[in-house]
Amino acid sequence: MIRYRRSGVLKRLQVTPLGAYQFLASQLLSRLFAIVATAVIVFALVALLFDIRPVGNPLLLLLTMTLGTAAMISIGLLVASATRSEEFGNGILNLLSWPMMFLSGIWFSLEGSKPWVRTLADLLPLTHLNDANRAIIIDGANLLAIGDHLRVLLLITIGSLAIAGWRFKWQ
Repeated sequence: MIRYRRSGVLKRLQVTPLGAYQFLASQLLSRLFAIVATAVIVFALVALLFDIRPVGNPLLLLLTMTLGTAAMISIGLLVASATRSEEFGNGILNLLSWPMMFLSGIWFSLEGSKPWVRTLADLLPLTHLNDANRAIIIDGANLLAIGDHLRVLLLITIGSLAIAGWRFKWQ
């Protein structure tokens, strides 16, 4: 999106009846479709190759992955809508993504961590995605059991898109 702004594509789109929220939603949906399709193929191949059988419902796993991916994309769109420099935007995204990966429980468990670390981790979408996916795959959790995680992911997605649309500049 930053490249579109720099190359003048957004300036041309500004004269169309397309609104900022519609543009951001289309960006979200196009990226979401590509990522979810790729992830489903990768998960299916890995499950077949290594004989992995999730305990929970695969459709629920697809729902959590879709909402988690939408939350991540919407954060990226928020950053892109607020910056003009590609380098600065990439720097901000790195500044957000590394602590998120570090604190989300992907690399190691936060089980013995201090309460403030867990509180900080609970603000991050990757933590909720990770916790929900683990609950489905390992424990066979149902929709009710992971409902809080899904609500947080949905709230992050909607909130980030709302702020991105409010901050969006065509030029």
